[in-house]
Amino acid sequence: MPKTTMTKRLLPLMMLVTLTGCANLPKPWQPHEPLREQLSHEAALTVGAEACRMVPVGFAEQHKVRAQVIQLHDAQVTLKLDAGSEPILIDGALYQPNDTFSSQASEWSPCP
Repeated sequence: MPKTTMTKRLLPLMMLVTLTGCANLPKPWQPHEPLREQLSHEAALTVGAEACRMVPVGFAEQHKVRAQVIQLHDAQVTLKLDAGSEPILIDGALYQPNDTFSSQASEWSPCP
């Protein structure tokens, strides 16, 4: 088989492999969706607003915790647990109704 015929037969295969490799290149950097959501939640928290968070209770159950935003500082938020809520474990500490505590702002979002 002549060399040019072999090259002509391999050329489409080589182009296909090259184009397939280019299609799998990493995409330009874009903000990760959870990060974008986290940043929007933090920006939406305002002093005096009600903030919510799902907290694990027991093995597979989760409760919605409501608290009022008292103060915002960098990535931390100071909250006051609602008076009508039950004692609950948040970030490893037990809080009673009307207790004031600090938490990561990214864990909280405005209540609907």
